Amino acid sequence: MTPHGEGEGEVVVWALPSGVPIHACFDEHGFGFESDPDALRWAPDGRRLAASAGTNAIAVLEDGRLLTLALPDDTRDHQVAFCWMGSAAQLYASAQGPSDRGSGAIITVGSPEGALTWTPRDVPPAGLKRMTFNAAAGIVVGDDLHFLSAVDVGKGSVRYHVSLAGALPMPTISSTVAWSADGRRFAVVAPTGKSQAASVITVFDGDDGRELARVSVEGHVDALAWSPSVTTDGHRPLAIVAGPAFDDPRRVHIFVADRIASTIEVALARRPHAPKDARSLDWSPRGDRLALVLRDGTIRIVDATSGSTVGAIDAMPRLVDAGVIWGQGECIIGLGERRLTFWTIRGDRTAHYSVKATPE
Repeated sequence: MTPHGEGEGEVVVWALPSGVPIHACFDEHGFGFESDPDALRWAPDGRRLAASAGTNAIAVLEDGRLLTLALPDDTRDHQVAFCWMGSAAQLYASAQGPSDRGSGAIITVGSPEGALTWTPRDVPPAGLKRMTFNAAAGIVVGDDLHFLSAVDVGKGSVRYHVSLAGALPMPTISSTVAWSADGRRFAVVAPTGKSQAASVITVFDGDDGRELARVSVEGHVDALAWSPSVTTDGHRPLAIVAGPAFDDPRRVHIFVADRIASTIEVALARRPHAPKDARSLDWSPRGDRLALVLRDGTIRIVDATSGSTVGAIDAMPRLVDAGVIWGQGECIIGLGERRLTFWTIRGDRTAHYSVKATPE
């Protein structure tokens, strides 16, 4: 977005690990209308990029040019949830369609507006706030904080529709939830007791909606982050950031299968207005290490199993005041207010980029 967060915006694609920008695309209505990590999603082939555009459009970009700008729901003034459907040819969007249709639309990339195919009536049963494609089961999965839903898009039917009332009795806009990237795991947090001195994390199976496990941790849970890879015995670790609601210490719990496998105590940076997307930490692509942003701006690299420090990047707080991303090729990216800074895993700074006030 532009420095004021409205109007003209830009999507920039960088080569990693060099941090060199290779494509830029502008839109007069701006990209990323809301602070949501799902506003940008790569297609499975890694070439096309879908982005939230304006208040209710979805743009598909390739090599810095606009292929499609679809408007599946022109009744909204906020981001439309969407995901790729296992290929670079189609997306699925949660939208309010015609009165005789459901709340989902298939967008076929190609025509400038994108060909829209609506799901049958009551599919899905409710509008989804978050969604992803579960390739293992061939379904689109998502939630609205009240239900987990899965849609078999090819058949135009609902695979499951599971209530979250037992795991999240009082959902709010600030409730913390997380889908794994492959759509096979979902986690939701609920505070316990009037003092909210503890939290319960419930994990569900994205294939069939079954509840798999529950675990309680002390304090308020700030964020959840699923590992991008599974362990040798087939489990996908979950990082849980927890601690007192307005104080330290912060703890990063590593949850595996049905228990807390390890705990890391660390002075994580705190950003009260940051989205609940675990930007104070990120997993390495192999899922064996974590990058943690500390209050002093240092990015600490830790072993996810032992919690021991294996490296550190001496960054400045303003360069990482919005979080961190662990990119491919052992590249660490610090997110600042309207800026990105790139380092190698050894701490060498390789590039820096600031969002311009107006596109060139």
